[in-house]
Amino acid sequence: MSVEFLNSNQVYAEVNEAYKQALGDKAVQTQSIADLISPEVKAKLGDYREQFTQALILQGVRSVFMDSMYRRGKEAGFRTDDMQFKAILQAITITAPEVQAAHNWKVFTDGDNIGVYQIKLPTVNTALYGETASWELQYDMTGNQWDDAWTSEADVVAFYGAIRLAIANAIEAHDEELDDVMRNTLIAELVKNDAKVSAHSLSVVDLRKAYNAEMKPTTAIKTFAEFFADKECLRFMSRKIVEFKDYFKKMSKLFNMAQRATFTPEDRIKLQVLGYAEQAYNSVLQSQTFHDQFTRLPGYETIPYWQGSGQQDSTSTALSPDELSKISITDGTTSTTVEGVVALLADKWACIHGLKNPRRVVTEYHKPEDVTQTFIQTHEMRAIMSTQNAVVFIVSTEPSVTLNKNQLTLTEGGTETLTAVTYPASQSVTYTSDDATVASVNSSSGKVTAVAEGTATITATITVSGTSYTDTCEVTVEAAGT
Repeated sequence: MSVEFLNSNQVYAEVNEAYKQALGDKAVQTQSIADLISPEVKAKLGDYREQFTQALILQGVRSVFMDSMYRRGKEAGFRTDDMQFKAILQAITITAPEVQAAHNWKVFTDGDNIGVYQIKLPTVNTALYGETASWELQYDMTGNQWDDAWTSEADVVAFYGAIRLAIANAIEAHDEELDDVMRNTLIAELVKNDAKVSAHSLSVVDLRKAYNAEMKPTTAIKTFAEFFADKECLRFMSRKIVEFKDYFKKMSKLFNMAQRATFTPEDRIKLQVLGYAEQAYNSVLQSQTFHDQFTRLPGYETIPYWQGSGQQDSTSTALSPDELSKISITDGTTSTTVEGVVALLADKWACIHGLKNPRRVVTEYHKPEDVTQTFIQTHEMRAIMSTQNAVVFIVSTEPSVTLNKNQLTLTEGGTETLTAVTYPASQSVTYTSDDATVASVNSSSGKVTAVAEGTATITATITVSGTSYTDTCEVTVEAAGT
């Protein structure tokens, strides 16, 4: 990543601040970097190497992470700095003013009546995860690096620039990881909310089911792969996402888990789209139109994969779409897993984190190795805001069971075991025969036994969410000796 370049005066200001913090009243007055590398100051710095290193790296953290110009110029995912985080919480939290209670005052409860008015108490629903999370940034510095840094003004500038770049890279990697964790947790919460019987908010949109229900194609779309190979499905996806983006701008209770009347302004709407879906969209749909303004997805960020490891598909050289589109989150002992996630449309305030003071810095000098190690520990607050609009778009694959054979010929007394592949995987399969006097089958293993001459149909069945799905195999039994 790039980091803001500091000129000599800016470097001097930050290094000098670290120098004063480390030496306290023993610090001498300086005016420039030239003063900091003078023999007098250099000798003092050598006596306070650990304290100065600690102060210098903490100054670098402040400069990179909390500098308002740096943060303003950076496109954030679902995260915010400390001050904005507090402002968000303040925007949805009501704090009573400091007043002195009168003797005739009472504590009201929801639904109490005052004359013709009924009391409706405000509530705030915010799900906090772990409340705080800590992370450490380690920076190691050798004695040679230290000694070489204080020989000229250019070396000091380069030395401090290297510190800031290392810090910026570490923070960026941490931020991206935290963004992914928070976003995936939000998706899992939306899926869990959608499964609740009492849920009245719309938190999950299954584009495949919606397409079949609204467009009524001659042949229903049944799989993730079929959906992304069909230009009409992709056009429908674009239309639906734009439709929901417009919904967010109107006051409504429908699109947040807390079912609170709210809206999302244009500048807070965040759209993230799975790269697989984007590529299918561009190659199948956009290549077939000269008027892409009517099919173009609104401003979005591409996500290569949500969480999956991107394992290679065993039948091709491509990465598995199931892995790319998969979310699996464990909250305590409860696991939430969903495949086919293709897009997330959310208010930026739906999942955020902020810094929580204090930061702690520990520095240790290892004399034999001539290495100074510095550790910066930072505490953060994480929150999923159930009061903010968020909808996840998925393309499901219809559950199915597929037998390895659909026709089988046996002689009387012969046996063969059928095998079944299910989607979702690892579903329990039950086998039945429509005529056990001709061919019987073990209900759990699928082992077929030929009993007498004739034909019978073996049916494999799985049940998902109360709905049964089947596949069949026609068994022909021939008389022995024929």
